[in-house]
Amino acid sequence: MRYIMTAFMCLVVNLCSYSRDVGIASGPEETILNELVSRKNEFIHQKLSKVYEFLKQKKKFVINHATTTETNPWNPCSDGKLYIESIVLFSKDFYELNEDGEDYYEITIELDMNHKVERQSFWSNIPDDETWIQVFVDQSKDFIVKNLSWSFNVGRKW
Repeated sequence: MRYIMTAFMCLVVNLCSYSRDVGIASGPEETILNELVSRKNEFIHQKLSKVYEFLKQKKKFVINHATTTETNPWNPCSDGKLYIESIVLFSKDFYELNEDGEDYYEITIELDMNHKVERQSFWSNIPDDETWIQVFVDQSKDFIVKNLSWSFNVGRKW
């Protein structure tokens, strides 16, 4: 039964998330994100600030929310610490992401793990006020890009 539920959840997640290959999304954000991915070789092995500058110049994808993904501390090769392995940027803010029916774009930027950044030290310097996104960007600008992709996510409509 657990496997059936896992398979069902994977199906639901896949139905709710459309990548650029499906072509469901259209508009200025999609044009910018397609350009970003088509030029990703210019950003790989470069500082994340180069991606931020690209988005700022294009003015069509505004970072309204951001988060990180981390390594698994229980991995046998791990030292037990959580290290940031990717940055995820969202076109909607936290509250819009959690509203029913809100569609949004996200950019996932995988980081070069040769330059480890501990999760706790990164997030402890992010303020809990309206400046947090700018501080997030400033603090992560020197991270090295390993890969990047984007997706269009269809909000829940039930």
